[in-house]
Amino acid sequence: MARNTNPWVLHSQYLAVRALAMGLTSVNADASMAAARGVGRVVCMLDRRHRMRAFYNLRRSLAGVSPRIIDELVVGSFEHLIQLAMEVCHTPRIIHPHAWTQRVQLTDMGPAIAQLSSGKPALLVTGHMGNWEILGYLLATLGLRFTPSPVRWTTRSSMTGF
Repeated sequence: MARNTNPWVLHSQYLAVRALAMGLTSVNADASMAAARGVGRVVCMLDRRHRMRAFYNLRRSLAGVSPRIIDELVVGSFEHLIQLAMEVCHTPRIIHPHAWTQRVQLTDMGPAIAQLSSGKPALLVTGHMGNWEILGYLLATLGLRFTPSPVRWTTRSSMTGF
């Protein structure tokens, strides 16, 4: 399907997404996260195709686990996906130059900051827990300029043969 590049369409889509994000962040983060869990359950119920795909993949991965437990994992994954989107919407209100220290604790970052500030390439490896997207936002808030670079071995065309 061809992407619509009409500037009026793109601008109206942008405004719609911004209005949605503004509405989502008009309440505090805790209330938003509770609402996100509920929205995740509704999305799971309505999106049969992705729900069934998740169930199938988890059933294959966790062969000895009961279908009830797998159902709970599927619903939980939808909840977490919507919560991640909500966290991304709330990030600018939580991580900013005047308040990031209330939310983030950095320890022994001297060598890492030196490497990131050196202008040389650096590879950031993060745990896949919590909202790993906050790391990039935090680094930008701290004034570290960086450009995420697509890595050669992660592109689909280079994965043939693996």
